[in-house]
Amino acid sequence: MESATGASDMLQCGKNAYLYWEEKLTESYKNLWAICNALEGHSSEQCREHIAKIEKSGQEYREQGMDLIHLFYGEGDDVQMARLEAQRFNIVAAQKQASAMGSLACPALDNARAIFERQTLLWERGIVKNFDVLSDDILDSAVLGVYNTGVTPLDAGCYLRRDANPELFKASKQNFDLALHAATAADIATYFFGRPAPLRNVTGEYLYGNQADGPVMCRGKMTGVSAAASGIAVRGAIFCMEDPVSEKETRNADMEILLEKNAKAPLGWIVHSVHTHPAGE
Repeated sequence: MESATGASDMLQCGKNAYLYWEEKLTESYKNLWAICNALEGHSSEQCREHIAKIEKSGQEYREQGMDLIHLFYGEGDDVQMARLEAQRFNIVAAQKQASAMGSLACPALDNARAIFERQTLLWERGIVKNFDVLSDDILDSAVLGVYNTGVTPLDAGCYLRRDANPELFKASKQNFDLALHAATAADIATYFFGRPAPLRNVTGEYLYGNQADGPVMCRGKMTGVSAAASGIAVRGAIFCMEDPVSEKETRNADMEILLEKNAKAPLGWIVHSVHTHPAGE
């Protein structure tokens, strides 16, 4: 607006601002519809009815406001000024609606995105591929894999063996298993899956500490949320940077995660199952 030299420039700038907030508003409504569809039975129906009413009332509010502005200016006044005022009103209304609707949609979707990214990280490190039900064995193997690859920020250390360092492997007495404190294992598992790891029947060689293996080269992009039998299904694609120099990304795989609602989980959800397959299959 500061560089505008006339009404036409101001109208074009206002048009760009309006289109920006209108896109944000459309995205917010889309996210809200996805959340409604993830609910069960009558709650889902009521949710959709509320969103439809909000959408309709928001549109009516803007239409009535613009009519009022044109009425204030009348037919004989500056038409350009009326257009600018009407446009300003539309921009502010779209911005407020987008912010309000976004605040309703963000918590659940942001949490779903965070969980999807964390499962992508496990997939990239080859720690967890597919499972239909999250079991203690999967939790154990994931915690060990995460700890070994240095995904979790822990103090640097070295490799230890149960037979050579028996004092560190007395799970029943010192609350350790393979040199990993049970509380640390619980934190790692809760971060990735929403619930602690039991660390049962873990044997063999283990890394005590953190050995980072370079930057993350894959990222997940969530593409959809839908209702499922016992929660919500989160779908997305995994993009990996095979050539760090060019930074070109390739869609390597697609992933679907089934989440179950759980108030005790940090993000409100527990991972129930994970399925990945090559992109396009």
